[in-house]
Amino acid sequence: ISCSLVGSEMCKETAVIHYEEPSKFPGIDIDLSLVIGADQTYSTLSDAWQNVTPLLKNVALIDSYNGVVKSITLRFTFSSNEKTLAKNEVQSYVDTIIENLAKIGVVLDNLLKIFVPLAFFVVLRYAVYSVYSTVLLYANKTPGPAYNEM
Repeated sequence: ISCSLVGSEMCKETAVIHYEEPSKFPGIDIDLSLVIGADQTYSTLSDAWQNVTPLLKNVALIDSYNGVVKSITLRFTFSSNEKTLAKNEVQSYVDTIIENLAKIGVVLDNLLKIFVPLAFFVVLRYAVYSVYSTVLLYANKTPGPAYNEM
């Protein structure tokens, strides 16, 4: 209802109430963490999922972060009145939404979560080999072939 006062006379004449019976089957929630541009808002992103599928019942903002990058987490709720949906049944719709978001410069935040642990592992590996070579240097030995392959 787009009235400022729900009980007003204007609302009684112009309000259109749409009712849809809730599904008897449980829905499925898909959370996407996204890195967005500083000038992008929820309303600029919403075109990416509008009219993708009638199974998409709700999109909710779960979290937002404004730091070095601006990121948000959105929860997409899919539901059917005919059956319980499995993740593989909605994955193509989620992929379409991700592709639509990519067209406007929005990327998944999950990519950062993959590269940070990988970078930590690489740094840790070189630190261990550095200590290993220092110990061997003081013991007047040369590092083994695994060290030289780095």
